[in-house]
Amino acid sequence: GGWFRKVEVLRRCGITVREVVVEPTAEYGQVHKEIAMLNADDSVDGIIIERPLPFGLNCDALGLCIIPSKDVDGESAESLSGSRGSSGISLFDNIWNTAPATGTK
Repeated sequence: GGWFRKVEVLRRCGITVREVVVEPTAEYGQVHKEIAMLNADDSVDGIIIERPLPFGLNCDALGLCIIPSKDVDGESAESLSGSRGSSGISLFDNIWNTAPATGTK
């Protein structure tokens, strides 16, 4: 499906992709812990929650667990507001050489 095409495109662009696959029986706490570890990992530049999620997991709640600087899909309100780091450049602007999708303030 679509995720495999995304991974292929990212890899062709020279972006390293690390997939974290959760079991269909995964609970919120388990997935939250995985996201927290990715948030804390300096080698991770961005996080995407791919859908569909295992039954019973709330994508909106999990999206809010991603820190804004790593929120590729703009899951949190802060990410959607066009929040930028001190340089004023979003995480992927230089990779894609395009204007940020959320605009600037």
